[in-house]
Amino acid sequence: TLENLVMDVDQDCAPELVAMLGSALATSISDIPFDGPTAATQVGLVDGELVYNPTSAQREVSDLALTVASTRDKVIMIEAGANEIPEAKMIEAIFDEATMIQAIYGAHELNGQIIEFFDKIVAECGKEKHEYEHFDIPEDMWNDMVNFITPEAMEEAVFTDVKQVREENIRGIKDRLEERYAEEHEDWISFIDE
Repeated sequence: TLENLVMDVDQDCAPELVAMLGSALATSISDIPFDGPTAATQVGLVDGELVYNPTSAQREVSDLALTVASTRDKVIMIEAGANEIPEAKMIEAIFDEATMIQAIYGAHELNGQIIEFFDKIVAECGKEKHEYEHFDIPEDMWNDMVNFITPEAMEEAVFTDVKQVREENIRGIKDRLEERYAEEHEDWISFIDE
């Protein structure tokens, strides 16, 4: 488990952004299998102009708080917030296609530069990644499970904060699947607990 603990803060640097970058770099140089690296950039809108990785003062007057995370090839997360403004204005700001596309592509381009820097660090001190055995279940089994266990039943089973309830719900689903496959697909039962 990677954990970030803020010991000191440069008031112009957002600790959440540094935490995202630090976690991605730590995982990249570790021996943990990771489909990264990833990087993140924050975007503000100050006086109608896009500002990448705004300072604390710029964030205070920014009309938009956008965080864009990406791999070297694609954007994987966009998180946006804004000052309290009328809904129509917010929709106009978020869906101003040209500005949003410019913000996202600009952030993705900056993320690419960060990832290039990470690649240099990984080349210097990165560890060889652990190999792991990947288990694929038969496609027929997957399709049957998706049809048999409805999305609503799965949501009900896993969306609880009480760990014991969640584990019992999941055990119930597994029991139902084992019962379903006991006669005709005994070979599928071994996949249920993996």
